[in-house]
Amino acid sequence: METRVTSSIYSVQYTSNNKGKIPALPEPLGHVGCTMNKTHIIVVGGVNRDMQMQNHCYTFDKRTVQWTRIANIFDKYALPSLAITSDGEIIYAIGGLDMLATVPTASEAVFKYEKSKNR
Repeated sequence: METRVTSSIYSVQYTSNNKGKIPALPEPLGHVGCTMNKTHIIVVGGVNRDMQMQNHCYTFDKRTVQWTRIANIFDKYALPSLAITSDGEIIYAIGGLDMLATVPTASEAVFKYEKSKNR
């Protein structure tokens, strides 16, 4: 079976069986952390097509239908857990894996991003 990293994102609205494709991520990423609130989807970390760890963070605004790159997380991790406040002002990235270590290593890192400060 072929495995590849893509930038495709699909949405499904289960209550109405609405299916669609939203604009692709600005770069192909796999093993990302992801969370959302009513207006935004947040994607953090992951690996690119070359299996290089990334510390990039993107937000997708459902109202404008656009992706925006926001401040990077401090370290490069895959699969961080994410939480977002209901107003979207604060995003937390918790833990994750360094998948390129000889043995995948868990992180105890916690990253806090404040939208109003872009950091």
